[in-house]
Amino acid sequence: MLLSKKLCTARELRRCASRVRRLASDLPGFDSVWLDALVQRRVLTSFQARSIEAQEYDRLTIGPSIVLDQVGHGPDSETYLTKLPHERATCIVKRVSVATELRGQTLKRLQRLTERGRHCQHPGVVIPHASRELPPGEHGRRGGPSAGLTTQTRLAIVSRPTEGLTLA
Repeated sequence: MLLSKKLCTARELRRCASRVRRLASDLPGFDSVWLDALVQRRVLTSFQARSIEAQEYDRLTIGPSIVLDQVGHGPDSETYLTKLPHERATCIVKRVSVATELRGQTLKRLQRLTERGRHCQHPGVVIPHASRELPPGEHGRRGGPSAGLTTQTRLAIVSRPTEGLTLA
């Protein structure tokens, strides 16, 4: 699963083998020991390890992006720090649920905002630089208020991360 989601490489797994032997000492190297070793080597984040242990694999990727951490959530949205595989640069992806009948209008407004803000370069203003509708299989958080509703459409809004302290 780690390799298929591109969370680590076979080489990184091999590098963790000695650490797994040390952590497990005389116990067999079960999954959580491997996850601990990968977190200690900074191959995985603690968010990724928790998601894997909880078998919430759908929280590990959004489209082609790998989720590094959850940075916020609300009743109809989740906000994640993500990166593309084999790249260092990170971005923020917000998954939002909107009523299906507002889907077209919402996407048009987001595209207009993206186009108007394309040249805005202020450290205190964050303008989305992309948005798209997510396929039905990318549900995000389980059991949220809109998880069972068929009248909801999921959108992904991509923006740059901000520097500094979080409001939390």
